[in-house]
Amino acid sequence: MTDWQESIEFESIGPLRRFFKLAVFHPFANYLPAPIMRWLLKVTESELAAANWKDPGGWRSMVISYEGKPTQIADKILVGTGSVPTALRNRKKLGSALIAHLIEQVPADNAHVLCLGAGPGLIIIDALKSTDHPAHATLVDISDEAFEYGQSKAAEHGVSDRVKYIRGDVRDIQTILDEPPQVVKMIGICE
Repeated sequence: MTDWQESIEFESIGPLRRFFKLAVFHPFANYLPAPIMRWLLKVTESELAAANWKDPGGWRSMVISYEGKPTQIADKILVGTGSVPTALRNRKKLGSALIAHLIEQVPADNAHVLCLGAGPGLIIIDALKSTDHPAHATLVDISDEAFEYGQSKAAEHGVSDRVKYIRGDVRDIQTILDEPPQVVKMIGICE
């Protein structure tokens, strides 16, 4: 691993969480009939389940997994013991660190980062706030539903003047961009 990779503090599932997953959560989740599980998630008002039912893999469920601090008990169990939410949080850390590292490699005075399928752009926001190298980003998504949330996060982290959100189809990227990028992030698109 390189220096920038070694500095990332990845989240791991500790022994107590692993035991809880194997002894309680897995048997419950794997043997309970799906209609009953769905009913339980509705009754407990699971925000994560509702977000996934509305838009599977969409930005809202990603944010719930990324932040790791849900309020509903079902979501606390899903996000706290789930391998996928843990992996998503680790992917966010790795992606942000990699983008920041790539920005620092750009010889230009003001690196341009392009994010395709951006959603709220949380990985880019984290990358911009973690590097001193001058950079700005264009975040493109086919839906602008997540842009308001992303803009509030960018403002919270002091980078709102460095991000530009554009509603558009990534297949039409040449007609959308004002300038060519030096770094392109398309994690969600590739998945």
